[in-house]
Amino acid sequence: MLPRPKEVKPLNDFRLQVLFDNGETKIYDMSKLIEEPFYRKLKISTCLILLK
Repeated sequence: MLPRPKEVKPLNDFRLQVLFDNGETKIYDMSKLIEEPFYRKLKISTCLILLK
């Protein structure tokens, strides 16, 4: 059975810390994907939030 995400925390530089239901924790670097058209709006939204 594949572990399922239980908790996700945003980190600096477009990284995510993911805790899985089996207790394993991984950090995913999303910085390359954030340049893709599908994710680009997230980058813009993040920049706007940081400016507030």
